[in-house]
This record gives sequence, C-alpha cells and structure tokens, in this order.
Amino acid sequence: MTNSIQLDFNHEMTFGDLADLIEPYKLQAKLVELVGPGGGNPSIELIGTYKNIVSYLNDYTDGTDEDMKFFVDQIN
Repeated sequence: MTNSIQLDFNHEMTFGDLADLIEPYKLQAKLVELVGPGGGNPSIELIGTYKNIVSYLNDYTDGTDEDMKFFVDQIN
C-alpha cells in the first residue's frame, strides 16, 4: 500500500539532494508548492510505504515520541 506525507524542506536543498536523501528509504518526492506555508520553504510530498516513511521520519527528526506522533498522524 502506498502512503504519503507533505513536509516543508529547506529552500537551500536541491531536488537532487532530496532524491539522494530519500533513495535509501525507497521514497519518491513530488513538489506540491514551490513557496509553501512553512516560511516560504517548498512543500514536498513524500510517497512510499508506511514503514519506509516512518523510518525516514525517525532518522531525520529528533526522535522524540511527541514529534514522531505528530508526523505519523499526518501520513495518509
């Protein structure tokens, strides 16, 4: 089953950098909004399995239960 989550990414990150970052998690990225609501950073949709999205989030957040719950609740 495919799931997705929309996140803001640093505007200084290139799409190539993002592709390299998410490749080990077998995720795909889709630009949702070039200048998103999060301080003008791009809004990107990450698409993949629930397990792979959670693995990515766990590695790239501070790993607190509160942060993970916030992000996991946003996975569609």
